[in-house]
Amino acid sequence: MAAAGSLTIGIIGFGPFAQFLARTMIKQGHHLLATSRSDHSLLCSQIGIPFFRDFDDVFAGSDVIVLCTSILSIADVLRSIPAGHLRKPKLFVDVLSVKEYPREILLKSLPEEADLLCTHPMFGPESGGEGWKGLPFVYYRVRVRVHDLCDKYLMIFRSEARS
Repeated sequence: MAAAGSLTIGIIGFGPFAQFLARTMIKQGHHLLATSRSDHSLLCSQIGIPFFRDFDDVFAGSDVIVLCTSILSIADVLRSIPAGHLRKPKLFVDVLSVKEYPREILLKSLPEEADLLCTHPMFGPESGGEGWKGLPFVYYRVRVRVHDLCDKYLMIFRSEARS
């Protein structure tokens, strides 16, 4: 269970960019859960993240679901999530580099109860490997009703940009 003030973040798609984000989220004290079509259980174990082969455990305990898939697979990934998981109010966040297409897919695929935040960290493992200070981060609050949860998530990036 996450410490007071921290988030439990489920990550769908645990490729290099998700791994990069996860290291900072863990450093800040957030609790992470991961799933991916590739088996990242060994890596997750090494950095202290539970890895699951299906969505059930990732969705069960997460405050936030971060979609770290490719733009080519985002629609298929959303279709593969059992509908029951999508009906539970959560904050869904994408980290794709373009915004219109993911925004439309998220609005079409997720129920009205789901809050949606589209983000574009304009850095990655190479440019942000030594820290995120001064690096741009763009976001769009597509549909947000639980503002304190969204603000807590955005604080991950704000606090790193200052350090």
